[in-house]
Amino acid sequence: MGQVVELALAASARDWPDRLHRHVLDHGGARIAGRVLTATQALEGTYDILLIDDVCSFLSPGLVTRLRCSGKQVLGVFDRDDGPDAKRRLLECGVGDVIEADATGDEFLAQSTAMAQASVSAAITPSRPGRTIGVIGVSAGVGATEVAVGLAWSLSRAVE
Repeated sequence: MGQVVELALAASARDWPDRLHRHVLDHGGARIAGRVLTATQALEGTYDILLIDDVCSFLSPGLVTRLRCSGKQVLGVFDRDDGPDAKRRLLECGVGDVIEADATGDEFLAQSTAMAQASVSAAITPSRPGRTIGVIGVSAGVGATEVAVGLAWSLSRAVE
């Protein structure tokens, strides 16, 4: 892959974003497009992969679905000391892959590059024809969006 992978780093109290940022500045291998502090910034930013951890306040299945629909990948970061629920939360949100927070900078870059290459391969591979399913509610605020996102996520997992 000839292009440099552009990464966005979600805000975190953990040290992995700073370690990764310093590694990229010192060694290259990717471009840090910026730090993401809100879901809106995640959706509006220009980058290839969002790295986000399981304790991020704005992480949700809906956000991950919208990012994936816009062509962005999501790499979930978890701390194994937090137990299996940390990794499970990321996978339940639909992230493309996960990595441990204490991974080295080279490991973060290798995983990100592999995700970007897989994304390019998937874009080239013809997909099966899809179906359209509509979800409506009787009034605003009844949960139609949550049902639609959950249904789309469940169906996407069934296809994989």
